[in-house]
Amino acid sequence: MAAPKDKSLPRGTVVVHTTSKQITIRLRVRPLPTAVTEFLDSNVGIVRQLYAERQAKETAKQGVVEDAKEVVDHEDEEAHPQMVDLKSMIDFRAKLQDTFTEAAAQSESWSNVVDKIAAFGPRRTGPNILVDIAGSCEKFLQDEQQAKQSESDSPDEPPRSDTLTAKDFSDKVLYAFQLAMAQGPLCSEPCQGLAVFLEEVTVAATPEDESSSKDIHGRLTGEVIKTVRDSIRQGFLDWSPRLLLAMYSCEIQASRRFGAGLTRFAAEVLGRVYGVITRRRGRIVSESLKEGTPFFTILSVLPVAESFGFSEDIRKRTSGAASPQLVFQGFEMLDEDPFWVPFTEDELEDLGELADKEN
Repeated sequence: MAAPKDKSLPRGTVVVHTTSKQITIRLRVRPLPTAVTEFLDSNVGIVRQLYAERQAKETAKQGVVEDAKEVVDHEDEEAHPQMVDLKSMIDFRAKLQDTFTEAAAQSESWSNVVDKIAAFGPRRTGPNILVDIAGSCEKFLQDEQQAKQSESDSPDEPPRSDTLTAKDFSDKVLYAFQLAMAQGPLCSEPCQGLAVFLEEVTVAATPEDESSSKDIHGRLTGEVIKTVRDSIRQGFLDWSPRLLLAMYSCEIQASRRFGAGLTRFAAEVLGRVYGVITRRRGRIVSESLKEGTPFFTILSVLPVAESFGFSEDIRKRTSGAASPQLVFQGFEMLDEDPFWVPFTEDELEDLGELADKEN
């Protein structure tokens, strides 16, 4: 992993100002523990349900009758058909807290994180979280009793109506977080396994001779969204991110002939199958011979990007003796730095300054 870009700050920490220098934002991007990422990824349905209930309560307060099912996008339901046996927000909070507690044993940064989660992303249900330490956003997993308690703990003196505060830009910060998670810095693909800590949001005082706070708020809206989105991407790049490849689970059945030349034929078929899989950056998982049958079974994994024309290539190379079956398995990390450039003399001589020459 490369050194932090700013050695005076912890890795992933970004301090930026908006274009008008009126708002200063400090945030920190950290990778989520693997157990937390897997838990959130497997509980997309319950997060979607909690968001629908929250939206229904907000619309009910405004006197608008709206079905909660119409609020939530249903495009991901086929991808996550299994609903988890979590009946309420309390159960979900407890299970998520237990998962974070295990991670807190290794790092204190994950203690009391659940109470400060302001949003999930991308699309409000993904395996990324926005942790509001600055106290400028509404907490997502906060029940009514905790909300009333936080309101009672706040100062009784209300701020002036003509003064902008950090809470006035809370929805802009949440929107920028969703944009950054939906289109990451690598190939504009969605992000996974990130925690964004919003540490501080400072709004400079407005001179008296300037326009009203409503006009200033409208002007700062675009600046805040762009600044927060770019800051999250910059903090993400500080951790040397990697791409995740979509993978197929490939089961190949290869037949053999009985009689003379059996061993030679089987070795020839398997050799050609291995050659096709290796050439397409696949990996052999296991191979077995079904007793009493003339079939070999080969299990492998293959990148989805390399699967086009794979079945035809296998049948052509083996003269129809092998037939594959592809099933989507998930994602695997491509452990190669996308920003790597050659720097040694041998690498510069073989690959060039931009590594754009064939070796």
